[in-house]
Amino acid sequence: MLQQRLITTLVLLISLSFSNFTCASTSTVASIIIRGNKTVSATKIGLMLRTKEGGVFDEQLWKRDIQGLVSTGLFSSVKYEIKETEKGIELTLIVEEYPQIESIKFTGVRSFKKKELEKIVGIKKGDYCSDVLINNAIAKLRQTYEEKGIYFTDITASTTVSTENRVVLTFNIEEGEKRLYVEKILFSGNKAYGSDVLRRKMKIKQRRIPFIRGNFRPDI
Repeated sequence: MLQQRLITTLVLLISLSFSNFTCASTSTVASIIIRGNKTVSATKIGLMLRTKEGGVFDEQLWKRDIQGLVSTGLFSSVKYEIKETEKGIELTLIVEEYPQIESIKFTGVRSFKKKELEKIVGIKKGDYCSDVLINNAIAKLRQTYEEKGIYFTDITASTTVSTENRVVLTFNIEEGEKRLYVEKILFSGNKAYGSDVLRRKMKIKQRRIPFIRGNFRPDI
């Protein structure tokens, strides 16, 4: 008799647990609260989300929504809170925006005009100043200098606050040498072939005045 009661109680507990789990897994999204946004409207953020008020809450979908917001390049930080209420799930989204670019400056430039560099980086006033945006711009600038035969150009970027949530983006450029010469080509560890033999096999030549200039070309 006691054993029968224990079994009945266990079945009842499992039934209740399953009922609660089913209820939680099909909870409705009661509200989505957005905080921290300054220039990106709550309406625009809401359109980026596949999770909608009134729909069934899917935690995996919600996490993908968060990743989607991060990948837009608009926000430096995206956090959230989940609260279960009598009406359903209450989602609070807390965002921190990247600052917008007020203007772009270039320092140390001798070989290009500002308008040329602005076209190369592809950044305009009002863009959000993310790390990805800056790194892509630096890569484009470095490639442009190398294509013009100016190697070992040092390029960094810095920002200064202009107004609230707006910055001035400055690219600091130290141009390298337009013409570099290979003074010597040295080898280390070669045993089967002498250094003179290996040098003759190379398209890049070391400088021998006045006949061979020994121009340095990374692509060669």
